Amino acid sequence: MFEDLIDTTLYEALGLTGVAFYLGSYAALQFDMIDAKGFAYPTLNFLAASFVLISLFENFNFPSLLIQISWITISLYGISKLLIAKSKQDQIEIA
Repeated sequence: MFEDLIDTTLYEALGLTGVAFYLGSYAALQFDMIDAKGFAYPTLNFLAASFVLISLFENFNFPSLLIQISWITISLYGISKLLIAKSKQDQIEIA
């Protein structure tokens, strides 16, 4: 079993890191360690999906490709929304 971990390719390692980010961000959300409306959750999900997407270069799986692209798109939307809100708030504070 441990021999398989030693033989892990870069793609597999990135995929496993992505899985850890997915699970870690969801657990952190459920245990109230991060806020779903803050930057951490969509950023961690973006990174998770990106890493899993890169892992698909080695072992392609079309359904997983669709889910990762969707997750990245939704995460980018959430991050953009937060950045726009922050920009508007900064403009209000300046005025």
